[in-house]
Amino acid sequence: MLKLNNDLSELVKSHIYVYESFEDSRWRPEQLDFLAFRVDKQKMSKNFPFPCEERFTRDNPNWELTKYENVYQLVECDKIVLQYVREWYSPVAILQWYKVKIPWREWRKISVYWKWLRLYYCGILDWLPDYIDQYCGDVIRADLCWDNNKKIPAAAVGLPCKITIWEWENRTYKWFGNKKSPLFIRIYDKTLDLAKDHNSMAWLYPDRYTQSCWRIECKFTQRYAQSMSALEWLGVVERNWKIQKTKKLKRDYLKSAFYNLLMYIDFIPDRRVQYNLLDWIKTICNKKLKKLKDSISLNDE
Repeated sequence: MLKLNNDLSELVKSHIYVYESFEDSRWRPEQLDFLAFRVDKQKMSKNFPFPCEERFTRDNPNWELTKYENVYQLVECDKIVLQYVREWYSPVAILQWYKVKIPWREWRKISVYWKWLRLYYCGILDWLPDYIDQYCGDVIRADLCWDNNKKIPAAAVGLPCKITIWEWENRTYKWFGNKKSPLFIRIYDKTLDLAKDHNSMAWLYPDRYTQSCWRIECKFTQRYAQSMSALEWLGVVERNWKIQKTKKLKRDYLKSAFYNLLMYIDFIPDRRVQYNLLDWIKTICNKKLKKLKDSISLNDE
């Protein structure tokens, strides 16, 4: 395992000119935002999570309840997806196994996405460290974030700007670094990022994130990511966040559920099938909207 000469704070400081501001409480590391690692072969053989091939005679596998509370899984021959389902909250499907193929070998990896990690840092999913420890091998990527309510200027980062993605009005998403860099840095509007999904995942964050929040996100690629184990990366951030109360979310829950349905349609490989499904949904919605509009007009009279 590669050991860095400096700790994480010194490493980030070398790339971000305004790092001194991180010492302020507003700049504490908010979250480990992504974690991916190769699965150790020995641990994989002892705890193989994929069932036998006979399982895959069906072409429409279903979500199944796991031994973990409120957690379901979708198992296919080349991947496993775990999903957290809780009443009045938008479903979270983000921890995934993959079968990775490259010309000279085949291996598995686990990707733990920000939503799953956010649930952990909110005091849910206490079993996550044990799950990771059961399978973890070499870490290949880890993302760490700092948040602030003020826009962060591009000059805050020392790496050359690789990509600028224009979003609403003059807000931008900037990506700093290059292919040879072991550290990429993104600057973006987290409030806008949440709004893109109609705030369906805003329940995982304090209210201030839907008001004004800019994020510096550091992506540590393989060289730097392997400086710590997966469990050590998980422990970088404290588990002291609170999720929003359901009283604020019941109206938004149905919006979130509908939005998640649309997201699943995006996974259908045939675009013609996607179009036909969405067109069918549009027809039904138009009929229901007309009935509601007519009934509202009659009541007003």
